[in-house]
Amino acid sequence: MKKPTLALFLFIIVGMQHSYTKDSNTKTPLHLRTYLTPSIPKALYDLIIDYVNKTTNLDISLSIELVHSGPPQNLQDPFSTKEIDVGHLCSPPFIWLTSLTPCPVELFPLAPIFKDERTNHKPIYFSDVIVASNSSIQKFEDLRGKTWCYNDPESLSGYFCMLQKLVEMKESTAFFKNIHESGGHLASIQLVANGGCDGSAIDSNGLALQFKEHPELKTKIRVIESWGPFPIQPLVISKNISDETKKILAGALQQMAYDKKEALAEFLVEGFGQISDQDFDGERKLLYKCKELIKEKK
Repeated sequence: MKKPTLALFLFIIVGMQHSYTKDSNTKTPLHLRTYLTPSIPKALYDLIIDYVNKTTNLDISLSIELVHSGPPQNLQDPFSTKEIDVGHLCSPPFIWLTSLTPCPVELFPLAPIFKDERTNHKPIYFSDVIVASNSSIQKFEDLRGKTWCYNDPESLSGYFCMLQKLVEMKESTAFFKNIHESGGHLASIQLVANGGCDGSAIDSNGLALQFKEHPELKTKIRVIESWGPFPIQPLVISKNISDETKKILAGALQQMAYDKKEALAEFLVEGFGQISDQDFDGERKLLYKCKELIKEKK
């Protein structure tokens, strides 16, 4: 990850100065959509929105997309239609959105930092490959001829990471006996835990939250390897939103890391860190490498 720049610090400081300033009774509405729930709990977004709405002149509303990890390539994007203003989504849809002409979005420069000893307090995460605890499988290569499930075709951690692994091995999806879409990370976890599938790749933060909420899950599944690190799933904001509003939102998130430290920790969130467009260059290359396997699956 790149070191914070003076411009970013000024961006945050100005935002923090505005976050508690309400010059008028008029609220600025923003619609946020999360594409990462239920892996990342709705309650976390409720906590953040409640704090921002109470401490700023912003009025954020929330919607949840349960099928896709971001706007699919083959559908009209909800930013261009002004259906939503902010999205928390996986990196492949972010990359697809920023390749559109005209481009409807930009990267919000802050993202959550989750508690994970592997991240060194940076906004990054991993894709953890899981199998059943009683399985004889010890490494990904042992999944040859086995069954595999993934959450959805917009996901980096659940889908594209698996494709990249196959590319590195010079294999196709025929490596597996069967591969199918589960509909979500939590569904994939349950399929593996219950013996309905041999393996899957899971968002490391979503998996950690499941282990925290359901400790007994550790007796049912185990991680055989991890892929990454990758930049954390980005917050994406419409280019129609004013710089002033972006500053206010950035300042509020920075202040929240102090004011609501314990509440955020319940969701394994340590705070919010800098993230830049260049951090996703590796994911752009990953998507390019996987093009042939995507065509093959179709």
